[in-house]
Amino acid sequence: LLYSRVNCGFRSVVKILEIINDSFGGILGRIPGRNTIEDWVKKCGLDIYNYELSEVMKCINRIEKECRQNGLSKEVIKQSLGDIQHRLFNGNSRMRSLGEAISLFLPEEGKILENEKSIHNNSSDIIESTFGAYKLRKSPDKLYGVTPFILFMPTYVQLTSKRCDKHCSVKKHLENVRLRQIQEWTKENLTINLVVKRINTLNIAG
Repeated sequence: LLYSRVNCGFRSVVKILEIINDSFGGILGRIPGRNTIEDWVKKCGLDIYNYELSEVMKCINRIEKECRQNGLSKEVIKQSLGDIQHRLFNGNSRMRSLGEAISLFLPEEGKILENEKSIHNNSSDIIESTFGAYKLRKSPDKLYGVTPFILFMPTYVQLTSKRCDKHCSVKKHLENVRLRQIQEWTKENLTINLVVKRINTLNIAG
């Protein structure tokens, strides 16, 4: 069961069984060696299930990776159908049945694409990674809330874009933006900073 469902090697199966046995006071009795388990799996014909699961997961993981990193496009759909043809349609009936289902699903999803060059973002990874970069750099004090540092996000996206010039002049951008402009933008777009409000209140009370 461990070998066919978890998709791990025979050494890992033995190790897992030994850990379970030690944790529950030898409830499993004597644990067979790796070679014994391997011979038993082959004798029962279970090794074919491990191969089947391995090929299916390789195919699905590759399709997910392409869609997640490159978005849904005609090119990605074409590559994915090629992977399905190579890995699933050359397998048994269960693998072919799965391949047929995915092969019908992808073109159906591709109908939202306007033309050959259209790319549809079907993953939240790009959004999560951008907010993650912002959260990593912002103040850990929750009272600060959203500060003018939020302007870091469009800058980060621009500088990490593949279309961005490698020789981007930070000095030039700093010369073109004044502190007054940031303050005006903050006043128009952000709520009152609770830390600043608290400081001002304490100053008045003092």
